[in-house]
Order: sequence, then structure tokens, then C-alpha cells
Amino acid sequence: MDQKGAKVAMNLLEPQAPDSLLAWGFFNAIFEQKEYGENYVLEQLAREMLDKDPQLRADYEKRLASDPKLAPVRERACSSFISAHHIGIHR
Repeated sequence: MDQKGAKVAMNLLEPQAPDSLLAWGFFNAIFEQKEYGENYVLEQLAREMLDKDPQLRADYEKRLASDPKLAPVRERACSSFISAHHIGIHR
């Protein structure tokens, strides 16, 4: 503890300290839920999943055929696929 600002640094970095950076909200972003993925990443993931699971591909193609709004818009179709698979429509 020979450093001039060591005690200050310890108090700022100790999560339970009353005047820590965490208490003041400087690290709030690490606790926020993140559920965002870029379309180019999700599209590749969707293609890989469809290639591995024929039943999933059949369900997806059926959904595209039943909803004409999805087919021409790749982002919407990809989001629909990820949402449907994530929430458990496909089992």
C-alpha cells in the first residue's frame, strides 16, 4: 500500500464499497441483457441449422409458404426463423 492512490483505487473497484464505481452505476452496461445479433451472423447460423435438421427446414419452408410477407424480406424471414426456433415453436 505504498502507492499514493492505492486506497482510493481499492474503494473505487470494490463492488460492495459505498462509493465504488459499481455503486455509482459506471458498470451498469455489464448487467444489461443483450439479445441482439447482426443479420449476417444470424443468417449463417440459420443456414447451418437448416442444413443439419431436415424437419426444421420443412417447418421453415412451410412457414415461408404460408406467410407471403416473409419470403421477399430476408431480414424478416431470418428474424422469424430465429424467433420461432428460440421460443420453441420447433421441437
